[in-house]
Amino acid sequence: MPETALPLTAAQSELWQRCVREPGNAVYNLGGVYDIHGPLDPARWTAAVRTAVREAETLRVRFVLEDGEPRQAVVAAEPEVALLESSRDAAEEWMRADVRTPFDLTAPMLPRFALIRVAPEHHLGYVCVHHVVSDGFSQLLLFRRILEIYDAGPEAGKGAPAPLRLLVEDDVAYHADPARHGTDRAMWASRFPGRREPTTLSSRPFAPAADFVRESALVPGEVARKLKAAAWDVRAALPGLLIAATGAYVQRMAGTPDVLLNLLTTARTDARLRPIPGMVANALPVPVAIRPGMTRAELVAESAAEIKRTVRHQRYRGRRVREHLGLPGDPRPFGPTVNILRVGQERHFGGCRATVHDVSTGQVDDIEFVIGETPEGGLPLTVIANPALYRPDEVAAHATRFAAFLADFAREGSL
Repeated sequence: MPETALPLTAAQSELWQRCVREPGNAVYNLGGVYDIHGPLDPARWTAAVRTAVREAETLRVRFVLEDGEPRQAVVAAEPEVALLESSRDAAEEWMRADVRTPFDLTAPMLPRFALIRVAPEHHLGYVCVHHVVSDGFSQLLLFRRILEIYDAGPEAGKGAPAPLRLLVEDDVAYHADPARHGTDRAMWASRFPGRREPTTLSSRPFAPAADFVRESALVPGEVARKLKAAAWDVRAALPGLLIAATGAYVQRMAGTPDVLLNLLTTARTDARLRPIPGMVANALPVPVAIRPGMTRAELVAESAAEIKRTVRHQRYRGRRVREHLGLPGDPRPFGPTVNILRVGQERHFGGCRATVHDVSTGQVDDIEFVIGETPEGGLPLTVIANPALYRPDEVAAHATRFAAFLADFAREGSL
């Protein structure tokens, strides 16, 4: 055992408590895949994967108890990379099954990797990692680093991330700092001074997720271009416009003038620490209010201001925000989750081209709207939901309706 074990970050502590209460629940697994076209060298890919895991200390920690408190110890361990060959359909079925396979929390938390050959010069580079050691941002860091190592060879060491302890120490220091943490607390306390009920699109009693249902749709490139132009017209970033559109859709489906969205944030405000993989992500509420006669431009502008406030104070834990909402200990998400991911974008390496896609974004206790981007300019849309709250046909209906709603939202006018 290593001489020194690190404390858990606040995000890890919250998730660890859930894992202990729900042993064997695989909804905390994150799964992603690189769809690779070109003359990929499997041995070179495998070597790049192993090097990336050696560098990213969070991917080879073991959880231990010290004086009854969980801590994480970095250990020397190397992942296996399964080399498989199958049809595309069989590969996708295999990945869906693997991402639902629990991790052993008493063993080193090594990711599970596979390289699946589905056709000549067509591979799927798959990884599954437990959310308690990696957030979605870190998963993208891992994918990017694998490609860098594959390209760079012996020179790859120049881009290795800093030690995990720097990320952990900064997280501990933030929560102990009355200036930084206190400033964020004051903002959240004043933003929600009274009780506020979470927003949901389900009429069923809440139950934590034990699985997930997902359906996909595609917003065509023509609609995507109109949405980008609309964002430009109001001097907003496309993600901000898409979050506002999601809020408008949720408001219409919920039938209430004010709704809350559950916004996922990286909780990484220090540029020096952003390249270090780990688990520090957060989920925070963003209020969206629709007034009669409100225009799209007004909604986007007001939503952008709310998002800016959230991002500026994104390190304050959502668990604490629940107290300001009058919901201490309430397990429900603040509302439907909106997740704008850097997925579907094309990358080139070693004579190959690849696009990254998610297999699982982790636990979804209510419903989540995931929006990415294709090389052709379209917006792939995935709706993921808790099957205890939504039937598969309801999830499929939301995917279809939301894609149509975005097409309407791309047109100028009132909501």
